[in-house]
Amino acid sequence: MNIPDFPFLRPFKNKGPIPTKSFWREKRVFTFFCPHCKMERRVPHGPTPYTSENLLRITVASLFVMLVLWPWMSWKGIVSFLPLWMIFETVFRVKMRVNLACSNCGFDPFLFLQDVHKARDGIETFWKKQYESKGLPYPGPRKDRLNHLLQEREKYWSFGSSSDSLGQEDGTESKPSSEGSEGSSRSEEAY
Repeated sequence: MNIPDFPFLRPFKNKGPIPTKSFWREKRVFTFFCPHCKMERRVPHGPTPYTSENLLRITVASLFVMLVLWPWMSWKGIVSFLPLWMIFETVFRVKMRVNLACSNCGFDPFLFLQDVHKARDGIETFWKKQYESKGLPYPGPRKDRLNHLLQEREKYWSFGSSSDSLGQEDGTESKPSSEGSEGSSRSEEAY
């Protein structure tokens, strides 16, 4: 039996198998990638508390509180909406902060927005705890390892130009000349 090709039936043809899971029961999740370790992260709720569902929940809760306090406050009990919203938003933001901290690398975006150095220290303490839990020695901060690698590289790969190296073969640091360009020398903060 051949079905005629009607234009109004084209959107319904060849859509593949029918999904076994319905979308209305599926829980919404907020997905993003960790900026430090590039792993996919999932948070069970959205990033903002200002949704119609949350507004409806707070409204119903404040109406319930108003009905409970009706003998004493009558219609003034609707003011309970503001304290309930403040409590809800505080709890929401605390839960969001706990959920956003990466469990793979220890990166905390809230702390990163406040102070970058504290966020770096947080990642270092996370990795120290990970190494201690496995019984392994912690290799040290990244800056120390980079400086050591740069010194090793300069020791083996310097071909006579010692003005841009961090350490010479005898272990002393070279000073840039005041006559030459200052852009040719590297500082430790650049790495």
